[in-house]
Amino acid sequence: MSSAYGQLDEILGVSFGDTVPDESCVLIDLHIRANATFSGREGTRGNVLLHAEVLRQLIAGLPGVVDWMREEGGDRDVLPAAKLPFPGWNAGPKWNPTTGAAIYVCTCFGVRAIAPEFGAAVMVIEANNPLAGPNTYSADYLMGWSALREFQEALPKVLRRLERDATPRRRPH
Repeated sequence: MSSAYGQLDEILGVSFGDTVPDESCVLIDLHIRANATFSGREGTRGNVLLHAEVLRQLIAGLPGVVDWMREEGGDRDVLPAAKLPFPGWNAGPKWNPTTGAAIYVCTCFGVRAIAPEFGAAVMVIEANNPLAGPNTYSADYLMGWSALREFQEALPKVLRRLERDATPRRRPH
């Protein structure tokens, strides 16, 4: 069953950028290896807004995924490391809605299965472009053990930053 996962694109890492407090979102870049369409070329899928509620769901759910990976023997790095450098978790994209680029809102970031032979979780990401109509785009990705653990470690920090940025600040009179 899992051998079908070998052609999935891989999430090599996630960089979190500017927060958009009015929308309760953070802008992210997904650093990927495009196996399905570009013969393993590495690059970025950007202009994705991740909502605070999706962050909370990930924070709550990923400890169980880590346990599941350990139970299935997927708690090791099997997939090749990234060839190209990418920014750290907190050095993601800048919010600039005036560029005219399509913005996608991530409505689901979850786990479909564990692929222990790849040392990866099979992640499902659903997103839509609110300006382009009601269509939701869905794709599965492999996310290797180390990438998943780095992602899990960054999420609470990102949520705290988003909540801090959304809190109105009082100016002294």
